[in-house]
Amino acid sequence: MQSVEQLKNYGKGTKELKGNLKVAIPETLLTNQMQPVLKAFREQAPGVKLSLQALNCYTIRDQLINGGADFGVHYDVGGLGHL
Repeated sequence: MQSVEQLKNYGKGTKELKGNLKVAIPETLLTNQMQPVLKAFREQAPGVKLSLQALNCYTIRDQLINGGADFGVHYDVGGLGHL
């Protein structure tokens, strides 16, 4: 289903994009750093339903691996590194 949604959005401008985007991010970043980014995203892609998950860095990694999140931002703790 995810591939079908990607194909539907292929070649569209950001204002035409539709679908769901699940983002996992530490609460500290979400509350202290992301407000301007989220505002810009909403302005540029108003048709995308953004679901934010405030999680700890270990859980973010797990969510990315098991498909619970499409995109994740986390601190490099405990040697998690890049996925």
